[in-house]
Amino acid sequence: MIEYSTDLFDRVSVERMAERLERLLVGLSADVEQALGGIELLSPVERVQILESWNDTALSVPGKNISELFESQVERSPDGLGLIWEEEELSYAEFECSCEPACTCVCGMRGSDLRMS
Repeated sequence: MIEYSTDLFDRVSVERMAERLERLLVGLSADVEQALGGIELLSPVERVQILESWNDTALSVPGKNISELFESQVERSPDGLGLIWEEEELSYAEFECSCEPACTCVCGMRGSDLRMS
């Protein structure tokens, strides 16, 4: 039996903490020289849930380069806030207009012709 403050913890959380404490104590008793960080506190189910299920952050990305993505954003919201630099704010359309001459000068091509690799 474990006593705990029901104002702070629910039964399931206390049971999980007790299970982890038990794993820690069993691990230490098996090898007193073992570093604490080497003892697995998570159950196999918890480990899969945390490291695989909750961490499934794969994201499909459109097959466009950064320049094409930016141009799409300009088309969707030309008046939306596209850049803040110190005290200056530019809409997406204004930012695109200010980038075009630099791309042409530096690269000899339009911004839409640039490819990121």
